[in-house]
Amino acid sequence: MKTIHFDPSTMPEEARAIFAHAFPGYTGKKFKLRPVSGPVNVCSYWSGGSRDYYAIVSQVEKFDVPQQSQFDQQLKGADSVTIPEGACIVQHSIFCGKDHGLTIIIPAERAAALLPAAGPDLTTDQLTVLGITARLKAFARRETAEREGINAERWAEIVDSLKPLGLLRSNGSITPAGRNVAPDRIY
Repeated sequence: MKTIHFDPSTMPEEARAIFAHAFPGYTGKKFKLRPVSGPVNVCSYWSGGSRDYYAIVSQVEKFDVPQQSQFDQQLKGADSVTIPEGACIVQHSIFCGKDHGLTIIIPAERAAALLPAAGPDLTTDQLTVLGITARLKAFARRETAEREGINAERWAEIVDSLKPLGLLRSNGSITPAGRNVAPDRIY
């Protein structure tokens, strides 16, 4: 199952409560859900300007995973944590100095309650445009679309068809709902 992106304005209340409980001071707008099957690595230390912070959240308690540096003795078992029943792990990611938001990490079999509604049925061309928009910077999109058989005129038509569906913003950038239905294909 792939990572799900939440729109802060339409996020399920249960997910909103989990994020607020785990990192109450967080003021960003990037929220995700990552279903997993198996243990999770919660090692937390700076490396190359990047770091992840973790909190284990249950309905009644929150446990911050101790932070560590590369020079500290590693926490035994931190590289393979099984998520307790009734709990989830919330990850706050900083990548190369940029805040990448909060992610709920939860066993796949318990993720259904937090999933947003399914997206609309889309054509192959619409999915291709969403995939290209989600994975490439603006300067590289047109050339890639041409290779996929979508000329500039057709691109504009498809983009215009995706805006009313809430999958692209008025400026052509992708929304969280658009990211959720975009294919995983690397262009």
